[in-house]
Amino acid sequence: MEYLEGIIGLTARMTVDVGGTTVTPYARAAYAYDFIGDEREVTASFAGTTPFNLRSEDPSQSRFELGLDAKISDKMSLGLGYEGGVCLRL
Repeated sequence: MEYLEGIIGLTARMTVDVGGTTVTPYARAAYAYDFIGDEREVTASFAGTTPFNLRSEDPSQSRFELGLDAKISDKMSLGLGYEGGVCLRL
């Protein structure tokens, strides 16, 4: 499998103080494009069954991410995030 990916996007974040804890919510949106555009194929099987192949669509996609970072102390922080994607058929 070969790919050459280009990504362009935007990140928005804001730092706020919540009861002495520094919290940084953020949102990120991006568009990724695979210039080589190879479809991906995976061979899989369930225990005791015949293997089968799964083939992906064109890997061009839009991506988004939502998250929250919290600075607990000078040496510790906690992060929580979710990332998703949508395949675009161009």
